[in-house]
Amino acid sequence: MTEHTLVEAWAPRQREESRDRGDREIEDVIGEVWGFEPEVLFDLLPSGEIAFSDSSGYALKLTDPSGTVSRILRRPMQPLPVTDEMKRTERERRVDIRRSRRDTWFGTPTPEMVALANEVRTAWLGAAENMQFFPEVPLIAALRATWDGALWVQRSTEPGSDEPGPIDVIAPDGRYLGTLQTGTASLPDMPDAFGPDGLVAFIGADEFDVPVITVWRLPPAIRLESARPPPGAGQSALTM
Repeated sequence: MTEHTLVEAWAPRQREESRDRGDREIEDVIGEVWGFEPEVLFDLLPSGEIAFSDSSGYALKLTDPSGTVSRILRRPMQPLPVTDEMKRTERERRVDIRRSRRDTWFGTPTPEMVALANEVRTAWLGAAENMQFFPEVPLIAALRATWDGALWVQRSTEPGSDEPGPIDVIAPDGRYLGTLQTGTASLPDMPDAFGPDGLVAFIGADEFDVPVITVWRLPPAIRLESARPPPGAGQSALTM
C-alpha cells in the first residue's frame, strides 16, 4: 500500500506549528482550543474530482482528477461576525462538555491511570477556558456529493441554534439550482450518504445511544436531480 498527497487544503497556522513541537507535555499535546475554526469539508465526485471547502466564506473548490484546483464556486454571502456574546456562550459550552465527560475504564484503573486522566481533564478545561476565536462564523456547515455529481451545500445557522441550516443544491456544471429547507418531514437534515433513485441515509442513535442507520427515499419534489431546480426555487449562476 502506498499513499500520496492529492490536494492540500488550508490549515490554521497554530495547528501546523503544534505538529512540530518536540516536547510531550500534556498541555502541548492538547494544544490550543479555537472557536469557529473553519473545517475542511470535502466529498468525492463521480468524475474523480474532489469538492472541498476550507474557509469561512462561501467558496467551493473543485479539483480535476489530478488534484489541481480547476475552479472555485462562490455565492455572494458574508460570514457572520463573531461577537463577545458568541464567544462567551461558546466558551461556556465547551467547558460544560469537558466537565460532564466521564472516564470509561476497561477493568480496574490503576492510581497512575486515574492521575493521568485527571491531568488530561484539567488541561482540557484550561484550554477551553482560555480558548481563542476566529473572527467569523463559517458559512458552510456540511458538504455532500450525489451519485449524479450534484453538490448539496448546507449553510450554518447562528451559533447556539439547534436548527439545521438550509441546503443549496448545485448542478455538476456549477449552476445554482435552488435551496432546500431542512427540519421538515421530507428532509430533516443533511443526509449522511446518498444512493441511487432518491435514496439517502441518516446516521442517528437509539435510546441506548447505539448507532442506527435509517434509509429514506426522498419524495420526488426534492429528488437529487441536477437538470432542473427544486420546485419553487429560483435559479442563478454562481461566480467562478
